Amino acid sequence: MRRENQNISNPDELNKILQKTNPIVWVILGIVLLVLVSLCVWAILTTLEVKVHGTANVTSQVASIQVNEEDVSKVKAGNKIYISDKEGVIASADNDGHFTSSVIQLADGEYDVYIVEKEIRPIAFLMGN
Repeated sequence: MRRENQNISNPDELNKILQKTNPIVWVILGIVLLVLVSLCVWAILTTLEVKVHGTANVTSQVASIQVNEEDVSKVKAGNKIYISDKEGVIASADNDGHFTSSVIQLADGEYDVYIVEKEIRPIAFLMGN
């Protein structure tokens, strides 16, 4: 039997040491590496949206949008909006919480709307931006 502080004297002893590594350790290491790579790819390719909710009254394909008082300062002209399954842009913004959108192909009526206040890439958190 070989002591721990002895040097390896032949290749057979090295093979015995290397064979003691359990294959499950390599599987776990591979899974951890796959998860880390997947998270990095997700962080680079994904965009998260910070949303403001409101209501839209559509008349002649122009939406008049209202949001809560605390959200008024978050909405600006040029922000993306989503009404039903349609995407548009805030065309004008008043200080009193009334906004109008670009032309949206929807029937006249009242709809729930969300406005994209800002978009964030998860990789920016890692990079410190």
